[in-house]
Amino acid sequence: MEHSVTTDIQASAERVWEVWSDLEAILPRWMRLIESVQKPWRIPDLTDWNPPQPKGFRFHWEARISQRVKSQAAALGIGGRTTHPKGAVRFYPQTRSLTAVRS
Repeated sequence: MEHSVTTDIQASAERVWEVWSDLEAILPRWMRLIESVQKPWRIPDLTDWNPPQPKGFRFHWEARISQRVKSQAAALGIGGRTTHPKGAVRFYPQTRSLTAVRS
């Protein structure tokens, strides 16, 4: 299944990239299906994603940023895999203070 969303953000691509790069802070605010993102390991770009869950149930997955192009794009591999990205986010500068973000 594929799904994509494009959102215009009133900020430069550099600023949007800077904010987006802090996955622990931004993803739970941006994606309602994510309750938290944590970096429990010292492995670069590996994170643990947690959706909202009923009490007593634990479901989570690991994701790794497999490709990073500053202020332009990042690709994510699920389960810590880097060879088969399952998601990506791209930043398209529209003007100096407007960026389209597609994920």
